[in-house]
Amino acid sequence: MVQVGGSADAASLDSGRPVKRAKHTHAINFAKHFSEEGRLRQYPSLRKIICQFTDSVDAVPMHGGLPPSDSFPISSLLLRLKDGQAVDLTNEQKVASAQQYCTTVQGYPALHSWCETHTKTMHNPPGRQEVLITNGSNHALEMVCELLLERGDYVLAEEYTYPSVIESVIIPKGYKPLGVKLDQNGIRPESLLEVIKEHKESGRRPPHVFYTVPTGQNPTGTVTTLERKQRIYEICSENDIVIIEDDPYYYLQYSLGPGEAFGFEGLGQTYLSLDVDERVVRLDSFSKFLAPGMRLGWVTAHPDMLQKICFALHASTMGPCSFTQVVMYELLDAWGRESLISHVKKMQTDYKNRAAIVQEAAGVSAISVHLPAQSCVCMIPHRPTTTTHHHDGCHQFMGRSTERLAL
Repeated sequence: MVQVGGSADAASLDSGRPVKRAKHTHAINFAKHFSEEGRLRQYPSLRKIICQFTDSVDAVPMHGGLPPSDSFPISSLLLRLKDGQAVDLTNEQKVASAQQYCTTVQGYPALHSWCETHTKTMHNPPGRQEVLITNGSNHALEMVCELLLERGDYVLAEEYTYPSVIESVIIPKGYKPLGVKLDQNGIRPESLLEVIKEHKESGRRPPHVFYTVPTGQNPTGTVTTLERKQRIYEICSENDIVIIEDDPYYYLQYSLGPGEAFGFEGLGQTYLSLDVDERVVRLDSFSKFLAPGMRLGWVTAHPDMLQKICFALHASTMGPCSFTQVVMYELLDAWGRESLISHVKKMQTDYKNRAAIVQEAAGVSAISVHLPAQSCVCMIPHRPTTTTHHHDGCHQFMGRSTERLAL
């Protein structure tokens, strides 16, 4: 179960483990936020039966179409890591699990337990939040939106935002974005308030979902400061808004100074760490700090919300890929926490060095305003990017030519 800011000064004020909480509590009722699809989502009855008897040694399975484990072609797995370490997977039950349908509700138990412990250690969420293994953040985001939004509903988001969210989710599903202004320290709380106020005064249904990429924001690279996050959380709490915290770059933060790479220390507080209302749906991904081809991530949310995501996930893909879940856990288990931290530090250092090369090549004066501290994305500022335009009382996202270097 279960940021460092955009400037050096802000970073120095937010360098430890999460200690601050939101001051006011407005407990969320997700039943009020679910779309019609969200309200109707139930766990598939056959999957429920399968999962119920997964661990029973006395049951003779005659349901669900699960192949017998002795029919699987793979008997063992040998993984050779770059450091020379070998992960030799010969346990029959683990090898069979890797080739079977994912029959556990919240993901491969060992990996699910790892994600629970890691989330508790990194964010220490103050509520009843739980964890679910997903097929990566993109799929999780699409499911979350479908469970919360109806066609025609408005979605709050940064005025510059992740293009795939616009092109693959918001536009084709008929949602309407409301752009919130940014600066070098992330979302501007006064802009968020202004957008909410204008929308309410127009007589339209108030927006109840806010999508944000708080660390290394795509495409601007901004990192929302802790002070901003606290104020934004208060605004969302007061207006009963669900926060979708899409944070794939959280582990790639680095210092612009000569100091050692962060690893897991000093990455700053997240919205999840402030979440006394249990209104945050946090999306994490293994893609950016381990391997995107695994297509694995995890979502942390209120139990009611997580249950609906679980229903949608198993109806859509029958759960995350069993093979990559087993491989991912065996890698993490073989490494242990210290080796994983060493790997993350190496990635942070590599990104820092690459950013320095690009910054030098592009010219400090041309790029410095687009390279906030601890950002892992470097923008070349001579072309327009995906943005929002106000037209006839609503914001429309217009896809434009974007040049960015993902370092």
